[in-house]
Amino acid sequence: MLISELLFRKKYVKLQIDELKKYLVDNESITNINEVLTKLYELEDQDQKYKMLLNKANRVTEIRIGNSKVQVDTALELKRNTGNKIDVLTDLINANKESLNIFNLLTQRNKLIEEYIMINSAIKISDWSTEVD
Repeated sequence: MLISELLFRKKYVKLQIDELKKYLVDNESITNINEVLTKLYELEDQDQKYKMLLNKANRVTEIRIGNSKVQVDTALELKRNTGNKIDVLTDLINANKESLNIFNLLTQRNKLIEEYIMINSAIKISDWSTEVD
């Protein structure tokens, strides 16, 4: 199974978990509580299995970002940090403070967006080409 497929499956297992938890919370008289809990526990186990497979694959899979080679787990952290920086710059741009040089902020954000795209593309290519156990 490819990582991209695993990520898709994980997303929908998580959705089912959230739906069952909501069902348990919202319904006062559940006649099939044992069945619901059993299914919830099975889904939680499946989600954990998917997380472990992803973590293992991300630690051992190397990708190329520009001229550098990094493990996917490092690339995911870089992507998250770059996204956070983009968010900070966007907040500053939207603050409309006269003391800020908006053109400088836009330029900085555009550079980070290009970096984010490069990292994200490398990760996506890996997701569509890496098999997991």
